[in-house]
Amino acid sequence: MSIGSLLYCFYFLHLLTLLLLPSMPLLQKMLVAAVDQILN
Repeated sequence: MSIGSLLYCFYFLHLLTLLLLPSMPLLQKMLVAAVDQILN
């Protein structure tokens, strides 16, 4: 594996993390709401 493809892989993972981080609280809220509905 060359350094170029390694960097590309790292960059892609970094972008993926940046995209997913803002949606984490939203997913958590949705999950909590779903559990709340099931329990009530």
